[in-house]
Amino acid sequence: MLDPFKKEKPEDIKRLKRILGEMHELFISHVKKTRNDKLIQNDDIFTGEIWLGKSAKELGLIDGIGHLETVMKEKFGEKTRIKFYGQKKSFLQRFGVKLINETEAYLEERAAFARFGL
Repeated sequence: MLDPFKKEKPEDIKRLKRILGEMHELFISHVKKTRNDKLIQNDDIFTGEIWLGKSAKELGLIDGIGHLETVMKEKFGEKTRIKFYGQKKSFLQRFGVKLINETEAYLEERAAFARFGL
């Protein structure tokens, strides 16, 4: 479907538009369900336009504007701690890769200068 090396087929475009339409309807349904009474009933909200900050708050798409940690502490108390999870990097991954990249860049630079006898 929609192979960039082949001529596009009308049936592929029709299928893609159908899939995108279904995704859009699922998104609208999810937003309406989760925002419930906070959401201003306005069909113009779901046109694909981007709503930021103040406009998003006025439409009921967001509860407020702020930094994650500040907002969470306001909502749940000062003892709230934010913990980010992810794979821990080893010592070599944190520092070794940077050192290797810097060394490689230095050697490439020296090789370029050496070409011209500098």
